Amino acid sequence: MLLLAFSSATVLGSAAQEGFALLEPLRLSIEVEVYAVVVSPEGDMVVTGCADGTIAVWEIQKARVSWAAEDIVQRCAFVGHEDAVWWLAVAPDGRTFASASADGTVKLWATNTCQELAAFHGHEGEVYGVAFSPEGHLLASCGADRTIRIWSLREFREIFRLEGHTAPVWAVTFSPDGKLLASCGEDQTVRIWDPFAGEEIRVFYGHENEVYTVVFSPDGKILASGGADNTVRIWDVETGSMLSTLVGHEGWVNSVVFTATGQFVLSAADDATIRIWDVVEGKAVIIFAHDAEIYSLAMDVKGVILASASLDGTVKIWWLP
Repeated sequence: MLLLAFSSATVLGSAAQEGFALLEPLRLSIEVEVYAVVVSPEGDMVVTGCADGTIAVWEIQKARVSWAAEDIVQRCAFVGHEDAVWWLAVAPDGRTFASASADGTVKLWATNTCQELAAFHGHEGEVYGVAFSPEGHLLASCGADRTIRIWSLREFREIFRLEGHTAPVWAVTFSPDGKLLASCGEDQTVRIWDPFAGEEIRVFYGHENEVYTVVFSPDGKILASGGADNTVRIWDVETGSMLSTLVGHEGWVNSVVFTATGQFVLSAADDATIRIWDVVEGKAVIIFAHDAEIYSLAMDVKGVILASASLDGTVKIWWLP
């Protein structure tokens, strides 16, 4: 893998005028399509997953206005799966991370050594999403078999199988307090589950095509989702009502993240742009971020480091002052 870097103190677009500054990124050239990226909670590490099954762990030495090549160092790179890595998640304590793959497995890895700790088998087909619970004791995964699996990281076994989606499930995410789990899928729905009882609580209807991504706001009161209808939808978790529809992308929306304050939602799509949406006003700043589809966005818990992964073979790491 080849590491390239460039820097600038220029604020992109009019983001600063909207109360959000996004500076020119550090660019990692990885040579193959990058499907997944995740940032550690403390913002000191980035993990990437690729179409050829490779995983790489990168250490961020320093985040600053003017990036330099020495600011990020590759800790390890290895073939972690026999097929594409679709999604990655880092544990709340940053000590482990998990990968979901087209080879039908979910794997758990040690962050410091990059060694495999466990492999979870059970899905019948590709696994598209994976997420840690906030306390780090549970792992949720979803896939082409229309199921969500809840795995105990204490006993390293499946403890619940959640069924309800009528088509492949693309993504899962826990609420900030860990009491709820959200999922979305090809059946055009977003669903809320009780991960401890293994029961479906609520179904959200509104998307007009497959839903690829879903995330809770930092306070857990709203959800953002995106999908193949090119929209981002904002939902009230308690009532299930759709609060707003954010329109502007010219391609499928593959990933959404909230900023640490919850004021902004960032979305990435097949149109190669990142859009920064004001949740209340619905206005967006457009960042022409990559040269091909963007499959994944990730941010640290403080909202300082943003990473984007693209089919153009690059990962870009953005510093938010």
